[in-house]
Amino acid sequence: MVGLRIESRRQCIHEAEAITVPVSSPMLDASVNVFTPDGFNPFFKPDGLSIRDFEILIFTRGGIRIYRETGDDIREWIGWNGVNQNSNQPAPTGVYYYTIRALGRDDQSTRNPLPGPYHGFFYLFR
Repeated sequence: MVGLRIESRRQCIHEAEAITVPVSSPMLDASVNVFTPDGFNPFFKPDGLSIRDFEILIFTRGGIRIYRETGDDIREWIGWNGVNQNSNQPAPTGVYYYTIRALGRDDQSTRNPLPGPYHGFFYLFR
């Protein structure tokens, strides 16, 4: 519940009624498993709700990190466009691994359903 109390310099006080403000629980959905940077699905971007801070890492099948992004609102991040940050070249078609660490607006780590970061595989198709 949220209330509003206004007090002037002359001690005039007004209190507004308390209202309930619904807050969404933090959520991440990384269920997209095919990504086509040159086609219909141009960015790899998990959906998020009520996320305050996040870090996403993308690795090749061989374990080489080719992308890292951090931010304070996953909804404002455009997503990964398939370019290898190490070489600034398009990443080739294949399987990639990602991890996401996120902190919800309620200061709780967002997990799916096991402890630790979100993680999984997706297929980049060109």
